[in-house]
Amino acid sequence: MSPEFAKLLSQHIGNAFAKQLAFADVLGERNWGVNISEGRATFGDDL
Repeated sequence: MSPEFAKLLSQHIGNAFAKQLAFADVLGERNWGVNISEGRATFGDDL
């Protein structure tokens, strides 16, 4: 791992993880799917 990457990672990983946890709270138990050809991600029937 390059020193530049390691520095950026250490500066931003906490914030990125907090956002991931918040997103998981919003999603709950919803199913999700990705349609690559449409460029669309869906989360349950309401998101």
